[in-house]
Amino acid sequence: MSGSTYRLLFWLGAILLFFLALGMLQPILLPFVAGVVIAFILAPAVAWLERWGVRRSLASVAVLLMFLLGVALIFVLLVPLIQGQAVQLIAKVPSLVALLKDELGRAMAILQERLPADEMVKLRDLVGTRSVRRWPGLPRCCKARSPAASPSSTSSRWWW
Repeated sequence: MSGSTYRLLFWLGAILLFFLALGMLQPILLPFVAGVVIAFILAPAVAWLERWGVRRSLASVAVLLMFLLGVALIFVLLVPLIQGQAVQLIAKVPSLVALLKDELGRAMAILQERLPADEMVKLRDLVGTRSVRRWPGLPRCCKARSPAASPSSTSSRWWW
């Protein structure tokens, strides 16, 4: 290999090592980066107050207090909205699951009419994997059936 190939590999390795170290140090560096960004955003307001004759230290404290007040106001207004929407979503989950089960049942019925029996058995095996059906939190109707009541039985009903 030539010298330029070694240099290219060295710089690629150095860049990879840099990004790897950056990824590992991300939890430590994130507060510092956030502080720099906030300071960069608030610096023009401090400079504006300084031009009006306010001392820099007092202008910095005033701008920082206004920023913190704005952040607190945003949290006070948004947290109850998000909480209410989360509660509504949680309340709708059972009806959404029931709707999904109905739609899947209809889709399986349509597929059962159009697919040959052996393809339907393959589809049921693919959709009804045992790892999903054996989750402890699933209702009894969705858990795995005994081998006697396998999806390949003559019943036209889907396993859900």
